[in-house]
Amino acid sequence: MSSSAPPDPVLAPDPVPAPEVLAPEVLAFGPSPAGRARRRALTVAAVVVAVLLAGVAVWRLLPEPPPPFSLVDLQGVYAGMVRSDGTNEVSILTPDKLTEPPSRVSPPECVPLFDATLSNQFPAAALDGVSTYWLDAGGATISLATYRFGDAKAARRQFDEVAAAVPACTHRPLTLGKSSTMTVGPQPVTEPADVDGYLSYLQSASGADSRFSTDVALLDNTVTWQYRYDYRSQDNYTPLPAQQLMSSLMSQMHDVQDRNR
Repeated sequence: MSSSAPPDPVLAPDPVPAPEVLAPEVLAFGPSPAGRARRRALTVAAVVVAVLLAGVAVWRLLPEPPPPFSLVDLQGVYAGMVRSDGTNEVSILTPDKLTEPPSRVSPPECVPLFDATLSNQFPAAALDGVSTYWLDAGGATISLATYRFGDAKAARRQFDEVAAAVPACTHRPLTLGKSSTMTVGPQPVTEPADVDGYLSYLQSASGADSRFSTDVALLDNTVTWQYRYDYRSQDNYTPLPAQQLMSSLMSQMHDVQDRNR
């Protein structure tokens, strides 16, 4: 009896390794969203800084506004309006020096046209002022007064009151006092250069050749009234002399501003 060798053991096959799972590839274009936001913020900040720097540079190049007129400034200006023959002089205006009662004006909205001229009233908001007067100056008697206010806004309010009264009272019968009547109308003139406001109006008494011409100029913290009683005949009347006087005064006031800068 023969013996047989045992069969060879059957070897199990090696395990097949599981396939490696790779992370999906992501194709990105440009920086991440966080990077883009940061870059945008930096760009905006740079633009803002550049604009601010440019604004500061332009502001430094602009000329500084002149300081408001002082009483001494106005006295110096009016010294140049005094004639060499001594026929007029400069007076300082303060509320205690103008004590005349106001004229009665009807309708009431026309009062601003007469307060600082025919009524000779001191403007309520004014600090002080200067004036001069010419008697019988070539067919007219002239009063010139410049009032000084605390600032340009206060002067503007005073000027605007007069400016609003001109159209409201144009070609309407006005009563002054108890019986005097006159009409008011705007007067076309060429205003002086570089003023902040200018107007001219003519007051004519009914039944007479005489007329009252008023020019009002606004410059910084001052309001100037030129009031002239013109008694020349109608054919010889012209607003040109009043216009020239105001231009001369404004020119001297501009010279003072330039020196004070």
